[in-house]
Amino acid sequence: MKSYTLQKWSRWVVVAVALLISVATVFEGTAVLTGVSQPEQIVLRWLVIYNVTVAIAGLIVLLAVLFRFSAVFARIWKRFTFSWPAGIIALAHAVVLLALVFIYFTDGTVAVKSIGAMSMRTVVWALVAFVFREQAE
Repeated sequence: MKSYTLQKWSRWVVVAVALLISVATVFEGTAVLTGVSQPEQIVLRWLVIYNVTVAIAGLIVLLAVLFRFSAVFARIWKRFTFSWPAGIIALAHAVVLLALVFIYFTDGTVAVKSIGAMSMRTVVWALVAFVFREQAE
């Protein structure tokens, strides 16, 4: 009983953190892309576009997670596991993180904030994939 409660709470905590990060990324990235916000650090436009696109994909996955656990959608999503889409997002973030680190050490045209944010996204999405993989078994 205690283990099940811990799993349930871990699932919701990880989903809540990923949801907050995804929403913040969409708002901040959209503000940068539209020119509403102009950060003082180096901005890589391709990275902002990537971040917003993947954050929207992440929101779709997270909303599907939330709907899965409602009574209305329980039958539809019963056999679908969310570890695969979350794992793909984590892997994509890891690849971009490696690219950012490479760019940083070769010519330095990457803000350290971008590397930190991508590191955080990679860890959070890896946790989402791990939590849902554990609960699917």
